[in-house]
Amino acid sequence: AGQIANNERPSSSLVARILDESAQRTGHFHQRKSKYQAQLPKSDALQWDALEIDRFTESDVLAHSLGEAIADVATASAQLRTTIARLSR
Repeated sequence: AGQIANNERPSSSLVARILDESAQRTGHFHQRKSKYQAQLPKSDALQWDALEIDRFTESDVLAHSLGEAIADVATASAQLRTTIARLSR
């Protein structure tokens, strides 16, 4: 089922399901960021690649997942309208 990091589930089951489905499609698993997470030492920060994709906040993951869900609903709606139009002929 869910593979959210640190065994922490979001408070909403809908959010948890969206994150699980997004992780299955993209391979990017949700990582909850601690508000008190230590800053990287300067030497580590300089070595960090700006294109590294593993550094997302919870809000970033939720916004991305919501956008994907909206796109999926739009695609399904368009396909449903096409099918209904064909059946109505």
